[in-house]
Amino acid sequence: MIVDFENYTLIIGKHVTSSISFFVIDQKIFESSALTLFVRKNNGGGILCVGNMFHWGIYPKLPNKPFYVEYKSYYE
Repeated sequence: MIVDFENYTLIIGKHVTSSISFFVIDQKIFESSALTLFVRKNNGGGILCVGNMFHWGIYPKLPNKPFYVEYKSYYE
């Protein structure tokens, strides 16, 4: 697959977690005066240790605005 970067934006992120069991449930971008990517992750519940959680997404072309990422834990 070839990504047309004139029409799409690729966002790749890394987040340090306290459990190697964390995984991304969903992620959405909200636009106001800035762009905010909300990444919802599970609560882990596994082995406690420092680990990295990676995530990515391809979105329709985003405007040139400040960009923030917020990670929210989801507890089932």
